[in-house]
Amino acid sequence: MKNLDKHIIEASIHLHKLLAKAGYSTDPRTYRETVASLLTGCRPTIEKSGADCYLLKEDGSEAKCERKSSEGKLAAAYTGISWQESWEEFERYIREDKIGNCEWHYFDHFDKQTGALVECYRIPGDLLVEKKIASLRKQWENRLEKMRRGKLPKDPRLSFTLGARFIRTHGEPIIINGKRIK
Repeated sequence: MKNLDKHIIEASIHLHKLLAKAGYSTDPRTYRETVASLLTGCRPTIEKSGADCYLLKEDGSEAKCERKSSEGKLAAAYTGISWQESWEEFERYIREDKIGNCEWHYFDHFDKQTGALVECYRIPGDLLVEKKIASLRKQWENRLEKMRRGKLPKDPRLSFTLGARFIRTHGEPIIINGKRIK
């Protein structure tokens, strides 16, 4: 085993112990969410489902938040949006269970080489719903039409991607060039 490999293993074990001691999730898949949450003043969650983190509000309550992270460039993908039989049920699901249920959606962009959080923006959940609901309706209607014609998709779930321009245009900057500004 190379010396660098030993250091990587030791660092991994050390990080695991630190996360456990702090009461944060030790799941390696949530490492970046935990780091970004701490850097942006949010409380990381330890739950495997539900909110990714919580933001303390002025009244002392906590706002549920969703986090999306990317490496190399700012972007976000919302995949696996469950199919609903009627548009009314689908819209309710989007507003109450999938997107609108989180007060804030954070978009974290990590540097591919250093792992540092380069930039972070947040968009209110209700604004995100309003900006994406029309395109989701069109996607839902197209999927429904295909189903009616007997062309069942392997995966009926819907999805959408947000690019850097959308996030920067509609988002509130929290971290820019690695520095917290809000």
